[in-house]
Amino acid sequence: MALLRHTSSNMSHKTSMPSVDEADHVKEEATFKEKQLKTSSQTLERLGVEKERLESDLASIEILDTKIAQERVVLNHKIENMEREIDVFGDMELVRKQSERTMKDLQVFIFEI
Repeated sequence: MALLRHTSSNMSHKTSMPSVDEADHVKEEATFKEKQLKTSSQTLERLGVEKERLESDLASIEILDTKIAQERVVLNHKIENMEREIDVFGDMELVRKQSERTMKDLQVFIFEI
C-alpha cells in the first residue's frame, strides 16, 4: 500500500512538471527579460548622463543670459551718454564759448600762481 501511494505521488509530480518545451520557453523568456532589463538599465544610465549635461548647459546659458543683460545695461548707459555728448557738441557755438571760458579761467589760474 505504501508503495502504491509513493508511486501515485510520483505520478502526480510528473504531471505537474513542465514539459521540456515549456521549460525551454520559460528559460528563453527569462533570458529575454534579463536582456530587456540590462538594456533598460543602460538607457537609464545614458539618460542620467544626458540630463546632467543638459542641466550643466542650462546653467551656462543662464550665466550667459545674466552677463548679456548686465552688458546691455552698460551699453544703454553708454548710448545715453553719447547722445548727450552729441547734443552738447552739436552746438559748435556753445562749444566755442565754453572753450573760450575755460581758456580764460586757466589763464587766470596760471596768472595767480
